Amino acid sequence: MTTQSWVIIWFFVYLALLVGFTILAKRLNRTRPGNLGVSDFFLSSGFPLGPLLMTFTFGATLMSAFFIVGLPGFIYTHGLGTWPYILFGDIIGMFFLYRVGLKILERAKGREDLISPLQLFCPHPLTRILFVLVISFFILPYLGVQISGVGKIFSSASGNALSATYASAFMLLIVSVYSLISGFRGIALTDTVQGILLLSVVAILGLTIVFKGFGGPVDMMANIQNTRPDLLVLPGPKSLFTVPFLLSGIILFASIPITQPQFLTRYLVIDSQDGQRQLKQISIGFATMIVVGTIFVLPIGLGGAVLAPDLKSGDLIVGEMLTRFLPDCLVALFMVGAMAAAMSTADSILFSTGQIFSSDVFRTVVKKDLSHESLRIPARIFMILVACIAFLLGTLNSDLIVSLSRLTFSGCLLLAPIVIFGLWKPARRKLVPTIAIGVSLIAYALFSSGLKVICYGFDPGIFAAAICCVVLSLAACRT
Repeated sequence: MTTQSWVIIWFFVYLALLVGFTILAKRLNRTRPGNLGVSDFFLSSGFPLGPLLMTFTFGATLMSAFFIVGLPGFIYTHGLGTWPYILFGDIIGMFFLYRVGLKILERAKGREDLISPLQLFCPHPLTRILFVLVISFFILPYLGVQISGVGKIFSSASGNALSATYASAFMLLIVSVYSLISGFRGIALTDTVQGILLLSVVAILGLTIVFKGFGGPVDMMANIQNTRPDLLVLPGPKSLFTVPFLLSGIILFASIPITQPQFLTRYLVIDSQDGQRQLKQISIGFATMIVVGTIFVLPIGLGGAVLAPDLKSGDLIVGEMLTRFLPDCLVALFMVGAMAAAMSTADSILFSTGQIFSSDVFRTVVKKDLSHESLRIPARIFMILVACIAFLLGTLNSDLIVSLSRLTFSGCLLLAPIVIFGLWKPARRKLVPTIAIGVSLIAYALFSSGLKVICYGFDPGIFAAAICCVVLSLAACRT
């Protein structure tokens, strides 16, 4: 059979699993006594998911299509210097995940009506609205890139018989349907499948390159040392890995658990009765997933640079290694794994933005006395709206959208002080965080353009976040 035929087979197997988990998640709510309504839809409060499923849903939502397709190409081009900021950023991120998660659980204890974590660290409704707007602005292009990326994979797998636009729309329809129907429980179950699939296909390709392409890890590293030593030293072949770049990468990567909406909303799902133990297990498991996944990605990029040194772009290395080393059935499985990686990120972004919008924006602006059960309606509407906007952004494929998607983590970084100060040192004047966000947004715009020269190679989001910290610190001193 051809690769296209195998893609169809694997995809329908994967789709059958998604349908099965969606039905299971929906039925679990009906088979138990009582009905927790919206809290069950958003937080799976009727059935605690446990540390294993929570580890996979935290990990899978971070491991987007970039991890399985873009990262090997980045390593192919720039070398082993990618490893330090992922490793150290992962360790610091694991600490943030544990400490922030523990504080959120502590602050949320006894608040049965809590749907959004923003209510814990954003004291004023205007702050929560601005927080949601900033997150949406920076996260939407990233979601659009995930959608368009899957569309291109679908199109390529079908021999261009299916256009990338139609393929993107089809993927988005699948993600939206099971997110709208099954709620967070269904997303967590599908994230587990997606996470296992992603790690499996990366491990298969990485190990195949190591042992079939080089004869073992020692021989591979010796070969790289003899032929491409520039890949193993800093600042790398393109002199990218300067000290400012590496430090910026570590900070941005480490801040993900406290700035991304799909992470912030997940903390509320953890069982508060055994929160500390579960958070330790989830944090260690999350960090292990990233480290193990990156270990298997490294030989794809580094080994590929030796085996196929003349590619026009590093983005082509995964396809080259797939066709060179794996049979058609595994090539197709890898493609479906890439689709799953993008879908696991897309569903989490869609669901979390709908969750915080309904609780922190819709209820504040439209109807303050809206019942919790009724929150599902605006959440679903907003999820559909976000999906449509992301689809349009993904199909534009303009330089502006690509640039914005690269700034996702950088732009969200300026919200990290709001979370940290709001949890540990809340301002007595409730509008202070709103002012801090506004000032940091202005600073971010300046440091990204006219004042970029004074950043000395550091990410402008770091300076904007520092200014946000200064504003919040001054307010704390005055009170």
